[in-house]
This record gives sequence, C-alpha cells and structure tokens, in this order.
Amino acid sequence: MKYLADNIKFLRQKLGLSQEKLAEMLGLNRGNIASYEMGSAEPKIENLIKMMQVFKVEVKDLVEKDLAGIEKLDHEISSLKENESYSDNLKNWEKGRLLKRLMNRDERIHQFIRQSEEMHKILEGFKLFHKFKMENGRTVTEDVKKIADDYEKLLEVMDVMLQTDRKMIEYLEEKDKDSSADQI
Repeated sequence: MKYLADNIKFLRQKLGLSQEKLAEMLGLNRGNIASYEMGSAEPKIENLIKMMQVFKVEVKDLVEKDLAGIEKLDHEISSLKENESYSDNLKNWEKGRLLKRLMNRDERIHQFIRQSEEMHKILEGFKLFHKFKMENGRTVTEDVKKIADDYEKLLEVMDVMLQTDRKMIEYLEEKDKDSSADQI
C-alpha cells in the first residue's frame, strides 16, 4: 500500500473535496480521512471499495500506482504539446511516453520483487510447520511418510523457483543499472 495515503489525498483534492466532505460521503469521520492521508491508518476493504466508487479508480490503482505522478507526467506532456513546435513537441511526447512506460515497468518489477519476497516467507513458514509436525507428531504411518516425502519434494521445487526469481531480480536490477549508466 505504498501509494495509498498520497493517492487518497491527491484524488480528494482533485475532486475539490474537504476531508469532512469525503468522510461524509464514505460514512466516516474526518479523523479517519486524516489518518488515511497521513498513513497512520489504512482503510478497511469496504471503505476502499467506497473510495474506488467516489474516485472512479480501481482499488489496485489506488493502492499500487502513484496517481499524482502519472497525472503530473500527463499534464507535462499536454503542456509540451500546447507550447512547442510540432516536431519538438512530438519528440518530447515520445520521451514522455517512454518515461511513463519505464515508470510502469519499474512498478511491475517492484511488485514482482514484493511477491517473490512474500512467497519466500510463506515457503519458509511451510517448511518450519512441516518440520515441527514431523518431529512432534505421534507415530507416523507409511502412507503419511510417503505424503511427507512428496511434500518435501514440492517444497524443494518451490525453493528452486524462488531462487530463479531471485536470479531474475538480480538480472533486472543489473540491466537497470546498465541502462541508467548509458543515459548518463
């Protein structure tokens, strides 16, 4: 929920709403909105859905995208179109589109990294739980031992997949460094 607080404030101000008015529309009090905007509290899912309807954005966008940054970029592209000659304007517009694509790519990469880290934590939890159950279980039948062996193999496969994810992340980060160095 990296962008949630900033997006709530940005969208509220964009609609010309006070915290009080937005709170009234959502069936909350002004303090709730202030807490959401400061990032000291997060709205319940039902309130996120209400916000989605008021702001006319998807919950995923409200939570995961820098909506103010995207709008600022769109505004800059629009002003370039209005204030420059067509050929200069087209070049800058293409640069803006490229920048926007790079921002979206970076968001996807960061999402991929977060998901990979979450999967790693889940896998470690499964491993610990399995180990605990096997060590502290009563007598284990042959059938249960076979299932446990299959489960351990599945955990190993998942571990290999996560290692592949980590290598992919390292590759993407290295490629990003190389492209940043090329731009300088």
